[in-house]
Amino acid sequence: MEHPPFNLKWRMASPKIPVFRTMALLLGLLLGGACSTGPQPPIFIDMPQTLTFSPSTNKNTEPVPVAVLPVVLRGDIHTAGLLYHTTGGTSKLLVEHSLTETVRKSLEASLKSEGFKPYDASTKHHALVVRMEILTFEDRVRANLLHVRHKAILKCRYVIIRQNGEKTIRVVKTSEREHSPTPSAVFDSKVPAKLLDSLLKESLEKDLIPALERLVREES
Repeated sequence: MEHPPFNLKWRMASPKIPVFRTMALLLGLLLGGACSTGPQPPIFIDMPQTLTFSPSTNKNTEPVPVAVLPVVLRGDIHTAGLLYHTTGGTSKLLVEHSLTETVRKSLEASLKSEGFKPYDASTKHHALVVRMEILTFEDRVRANLLHVRHKAILKCRYVIIRQNGEKTIRVVKTSEREHSPTPSAVFDSKVPAKLLDSLLKESLEKDLIPALERLVREES
């Protein structure tokens, strides 16, 4: 039986890997880890330029205007995050288009779907302002002789500012979302993109929107 290459990476798959094959893969990973640590070549991922959201059916009021500030990244506009290989090395996950534009469009789409009216914050004074920061996205697989674990983590920060007359309220919401898909022995560049899309959508829908709606409701 041939051993897999030492820089083996992983993707999700529905079929279970046979036990004997899993053990062979893990042995290859453990034996080869020492020679594959450190930075590895970057990987381009195919991420859509915007996410889609289903319109909410419970919104009967007039859309609430909300100013959207530019999205803040910790790296450059083409770096989505890091892929942690099982052997200890890391690769940058890159997108060909602007990640800030992708996230901004997704942010605005999520706001529209929930009854808000987003617009660019081109002036200094707004009744309601939202700023989104992408803190980190990590896609990693850890393996030993007994377990293989795959976990993707997205950390974001939302800053919401509500100006009501002379009163200013500033809310900071930190979001941390994670998925643990089933690992497989064949790397697929579509998997990190799908995980990032799913985590971003979950963060917007379950962390930003409830915080924004609560603030608007309390200060209306």
